[in-house]
Amino acid sequence: MVLITGVTVAHAQQGSVAYAQSWSPDGIYLASGYGDGTVRILNTQTGNTISFVAHNNLIFEISWSPDGRRIATSTIGDGLRIWVSQTGQLVKDFPGIGIFMGPISWSPSGQRIVALSYQTGNGYIISASINNDYTQDNYQIISTFFTPSVSDIQWSPNQTKIATLGISHALEIRNASYTNPIGIGQLPDEDIVSRIAWHPNNTKIAVGTYQGKILIIDSSSSNPLFSAPLQGSDSSAENAEGIIFGIFFNTDGTQFTSISRDGFIKIWATSSLSLLREIDLGTPIYGVAISPDKTKIAYDVEGDGQITPIIIASPSVMTLINADTITLEPTSTPEQ
Repeated sequence: MVLITGVTVAHAQQGSVAYAQSWSPDGIYLASGYGDGTVRILNTQTGNTISFVAHNNLIFEISWSPDGRRIATSTIGDGLRIWVSQTGQLVKDFPGIGIFMGPISWSPSGQRIVALSYQTGNGYIISASINNDYTQDNYQIISTFFTPSVSDIQWSPNQTKIATLGISHALEIRNASYTNPIGIGQLPDEDIVSRIAWHPNNTKIAVGTYQGKILIIDSSSSNPLFSAPLQGSDSSAENAEGIIFGIFFNTDGTQFTSISRDGFIKIWATSSLSLLREIDLGTPIYGVAISPDKTKIAYDVEGDGQITPIIIASPSVMTLINADTITLEPTSTPEQ
């Protein structure tokens, strides 16, 4: 680990981009999945890492179990797998559910995993039982549902619902027990959706699109409540660089943050979608993750083909130092 004027350069993988990133529940470890199928897990306090080859192709997503003992990985080449987070030991492979796997999400209780297959269009609810001896773990597919072309999936904080976001402009909210849709929202045709986040009180969902637009959705009806201007420096609908890579609420839900491909971080008031703060990182980014305590962001910067740094910065500080100094304006009083 190298400290550079307030920014931690975590680790690098030669010649490969970390498209998938995920923080451990305690905020100490950062798991990164690379285009060559490698997973690296960094201890951000000591700088120690473990690495292992998890797949033969680009890793699409990484999800930690809530107790931090397991990680699940998905890939576009050889399916869904579960690993011991401290050693990289393979715990479970799911060869029967398709090789072209997409979003995955571990439930807050740790007793369920939801995984989506781009190959079949099926979603799978998997029961999970973790033991001290990983060979005694038990994972079983308990239900399936059909939801094609999904770009993101998230459990509600109270674990009663699952929200799936399809690139076909549909937001589906499902009962987590029976997986039947209880709300389907059709977003505007020009909005190809990319990322979602649940509000802490389960009543709203923040949606980011490939065009860089932000929407707030009523989770009871799946209807949009607010929409915000496009992300990034170019406000045109053709701004492919403005794709939303990350979106998350703060702990009380009064604000949320969006992070886009073109390196813009924006902080919004939830109640009105008014823009409170903006940071221009000055470089395109990949693979975004926010720490559980909402104080650190990890993102991958496209390097020169020789090295790809992962930079950890805190959005809560008033000055962010990255090669240059970026000073944020004082935050106005959060809106309820």
